[in-house]
Amino acid sequence: MENTEQYQLLHDKPDELLMQDDYQQVMKRVIYKFMKRGFFKGFSVEDLQQDLNIAFLTQKMAYIQKNYKPTDGLLISYFERAVYNKCIDISKLSMHQQEHRKEALEGYMIEPHSSNPETQLMFQEVLEEELRKFKDYLRLFTRTKFKLLLLLKLYARIVLEKEDVTNYCPKIAKPTLKEFLETYGVPYSNKKDKEVYREVIPIFNACDQKKNTADALRKWINDRTQELMEALNDGGKRTYDKEKLKNLIQLLPKSPFSKE
Repeated sequence: MENTEQYQLLHDKPDELLMQDDYQQVMKRVIYKFMKRGFFKGFSVEDLQQDLNIAFLTQKMAYIQKNYKPTDGLLISYFERAVYNKCIDISKLSMHQQEHRKEALEGYMIEPHSSNPETQLMFQEVLEEELRKFKDYLRLFTRTKFKLLLLLKLYARIVLEKEDVTNYCPKIAKPTLKEFLETYGVPYSNKKDKEVYREVIPIFNACDQKKNTADALRKWINDRTQELMEALNDGGKRTYDKEKLKNLIQLLPKSPFSKE
């Protein structure tokens, strides 16, 4: 179904659009993404999908009707972002995750888990605005975008996946990738910055065909994060420091370079 047809259905029969297989698969994909990162422990995919469908039928589809415009990109991409933000609202974080995400979810001007729908909507809009500014900054890095994203994930101590490395370095040797993920494909939040950069610099030098030092790599990403904080603080709803930036990085979608 073309985007124009979906847009018409959104206004004529939003419940029918929501129940289409493509939209339900998007919802499932977002749920799986959150579960893979440790959210929603003790919940089944079916239960979460049902909760999300109820939330969208009673509130979010009306919000999308009001705010989505075809010039914003594909409707299904807009819907995916709305599902992502709703998952943030209803997620029940473990104590370990709260240590890394508390500021990102509670440090805004309003409480994310308020039962007031208007307050929830305000939180979603604030978070969405700041994530959009973040992604706009990332898109400035045409040639080094995957390198930057990988380093930002290391900076925020995000557990890495195979694609995080192969998107940046497609020709990385399988044994090297396996060894790397044995360390950084599992939680590593206890590692100090110097230790991380010392361990990862051989891979970055091999992929970039350079002979940089670990300190040079650390300085490069620190300069980028400083630029990013300045961009976020310019007219933003709150002031970012290093820890708050790390929390926001953890809330990035898996493919922040896609145009939505």
